[in-house]
Amino acid sequence: MYELSLNQYNLIMTIFSLAIGAMGIAGVFFFAQRSEVLPRYRLSLTLLSLVGLVAAYNYYRLFESWQGSFVIVNGVVKSTGVPYSDIFRYADWLLTVPLLLTAFVFVLDLPVRQARLRSGVLVMLSVEMLALGYPGQMAASLETRWLWWGAAMVPFFIIFYQLYVGLAKTLNAEPMEARKLAKGARLLTLVTWAFYPAVSVLPLLGFKSSTMFVATEASYAVADIMSKALFGVLVCMAATSKSAPRVDVSSLSSSALRGMGVAPGTAAAARSVHVA
Repeated sequence: MYELSLNQYNLIMTIFSLAIGAMGIAGVFFFAQRSEVLPRYRLSLTLLSLVGLVAAYNYYRLFESWQGSFVIVNGVVKSTGVPYSDIFRYADWLLTVPLLLTAFVFVLDLPVRQARLRSGVLVMLSVEMLALGYPGQMAASLETRWLWWGAAMVPFFIIFYQLYVGLAKTLNAEPMEARKLAKGARLLTLVTWAFYPAVSVLPLLGFKSSTMFVATEASYAVADIMSKALFGVLVCMAATSKSAPRVDVSSLSSSALRGMGVAPGTAAAARSVHVA
């Protein structure tokens, strides 16, 4: 166990507390928003709610483990002899990553059977990715850790191939506002998920210190908040956008169109638009 300064100890306590609050609020918010979207999108919000609540619980357990591993004596942080366990983070990922991918697929306008097939493939790939990554984190041999890391990257890349290539046509067919939000959620997933393997490889390159340990824990927590709570907000906004009532403007007068902010004779005037 690394020797920590009081500031390092308090930093992780603060960030873990922030993660608990952010995930818990997100979980409750997404569940409350279910009544604001069409029935076909409620599954996505239900899954996002579960993600938030599961993540809040697991971060509470991480908070407890961190608190139980150190004690402050006369302003100095000392180890209690109880090792800090990040197993709860892997348990969280194993539960929430498949749910996040499924929520994303079901917010798109795919036929139900195709959505189930797409989400099923992504769920299997995510479980495989995590199952391959965990032994690498636990292995003592450097060669073994590199081997498992490389193996876990294979399903990682396949997942993003599916998101960026396999679902490209479906995303491009989404309404403009929902398309922007869904693509934003996809990009956020790429950025935050790419962070995890990048950080996990640093110890394999010899970066081992109390500062690196604390930075890794803090960064994982921030990435989790972004990839779960913020991702969920974007998906929720996409579902809400597509659930807004529409009006057929093709038969409206020019003055009525101008009042709605639609220029007569444009493409927008020939199709339905959202009503605020």
